[in-house]
Amino acid sequence: MKFSKNAKKLVALLKKVSPVAVALSGGLDSCVVAKAAKLASEDSIAVTIDDYTVPRRDLDDAKCVARMAGIRHVIVKSTPSKKVLGNPVDRCFYCKSHNYGLVKEEARRAGVKTVVDGANLDDTKEYRPGMRAAKAMGVCSPLLELGFGKRETRRLAKEFGLPVWDKPSSACLSSRIPHGERITKGKLGRIELAEEAIRNMTGIKKVRVRAHGPLARIEVPADELMLFFDKNLIPRIAKRLRETGFSHVTLDLEGYRPGGR
Repeated sequence: MKFSKNAKKLVALLKKVSPVAVALSGGLDSCVVAKAAKLASEDSIAVTIDDYTVPRRDLDDAKCVARMAGIRHVIVKSTPSKKVLGNPVDRCFYCKSHNYGLVKEEARRAGVKTVVDGANLDDTKEYRPGMRAAKAMGVCSPLLELGFGKRETRRLAKEFGLPVWDKPSSACLSSRIPHGERITKGKLGRIELAEEAIRNMTGIKKVRVRAHGPLARIEVPADELMLFFDKNLIPRIAKRLRETGFSHVTLDLEGYRPGGR
């Protein structure tokens, strides 16, 4: 199969440090890196951390892509640390530091020296404490190193034949809870059920349900807000979210913003 210039660049970069261990979250970016890592070396591995902050759809996508890419896939069961569950402003730094540590352990067991992730150029434009953790842990970011942003990464995913090529950006479920409010498995489960219900009822792929105690604040892309203004749909969504445990349901009229800011 003939690859584009940028696909060849990515594979060539990974070959220089192969074999690698890919921190495979199930998001678009890390899936692309996992496929390229397998092309770069048969001995590369993918490692996915499975704890209750991870959306089940992301875990399923990680399994699917690893299987399609033919890369050895290690799933590590874990539990969020007390620091992460306390939900400080830099929660993502502590979470990523812990998870990268687990990936490095698996890499060491496999005789692999280099850990890579899916950070890309567009990530530098947002508040991403996790990128600071990657740097501190010595994790490489090939997409970022090549200057590839989300658009190019999506194009590569399509070129590689990955089913996640049109998947919207994802984030751990903890990001739906305001900083300072303690994270619990029950809260995250309620949020995940609510988001899945909205996707099923509306067809909208990018959905965030921000939890403010018993209140659910729904965020969707601004250009899809009008889909909610349906007299039959609104009561159905409200009823379903109340069934998941929320007592009040609201729609954020400003639409989706990273981190709900």
